[in-house]
Amino acid sequence: MNLLYIGVSLLVISVLGLIYAFAIEGFTSFGATLIVGSIIGATCGSALIWYSTRRVPDFEPDYDFGQQQQQRQQQYNRLNPDLTESECKRLMCAEGIHTLVDWKSWMMRNHPDKLMQRGVPQEQIDVLQKKSQIVNDCRDHGEFCLDD
Repeated sequence: MNLLYIGVSLLVISVLGLIYAFAIEGFTSFGATLIVGSIIGATCGSALIWYSTRRVPDFEPDYDFGQQQQQRQQQYNRLNPDLTESECKRLMCAEGIHTLVDWKSWMMRNHPDKLMQRGVPQEQIDVLQKKSQIVNDCRDHGEFCLDD
C-alpha cells in the first residue's frame, strides 16, 4: 500500500508543478524544465498507482510437476518388457555398440529417415526401426557390449 501513497503524492506534486510552471513561470527555461519534470513525475506516479492496485491472479498449475516427471519416466520404460539384460548385451555386441559414440554412429547409419533417402525397401526399414527402438532402449538403461 505504500507504493499507492507514493504514487498519489508524486502525481499531486507533478500537477502542482505543472500549475506553477504555467501560471507563474510561463515559457522560460525554468518553466519548461518544470513542465518536463512534472510530466515525468506524473507518468511515474500513475505507474506506481497502477502497479500498487493491480490484481495478480492466483497461480494454480493445471498439472502436477511430479506427475509430469512420472509420465516422462514411464515413457522411457522398456519398449519390450520381455527383453533381458543379456539379450540387450547380445544385440549390442552383434551390432558392435560398445560406447555412446558407437551407438551414435550406428544410429546415423541405420536411422529410418536416412534409409528411406537411400531407397531401402520398406520391409527392411520396418525391421531396422524395431531394432533401433530396442537399441535405444538398451542405451537408455546403459547396457552396452562389454566384450573386447
